[in-house]
Amino acid sequence: MSIMPAPGELLSSWLHRLAYANGIPPHYFAALLGAPGENWSAQLDRALPDRILQLLEEHTHIPLEDIAALTIAPDPLARLRLPLRASPQQSCAPKTQATWL
Repeated sequence: MSIMPAPGELLSSWLHRLAYANGIPPHYFAALLGAPGENWSAQLDRALPDRILQLLEEHTHIPLEDIAALTIAPDPLARLRLPLRASPQQSCAPKTQATWL
């Protein structure tokens, strides 16, 4: 099932909705896309590889430029963003959320 992105939606949000709409947990969907690991969807928000972009276009029939427009990269202010944390051990307080944008 193909789900259209909502206006102003980030790629990561759309990918999670797309996974759930097709009955697939997001972490399995990431593996199908070739983007497994922690922070996979937030990383795609920042840098979407061409192979994943092509795969999404082929299976959703949404134009490449519309999918690419869901990302926040490239951005001249990218160097000012906080880095993604891979694990709670890298945070200042235990039990905090490990990933944020």
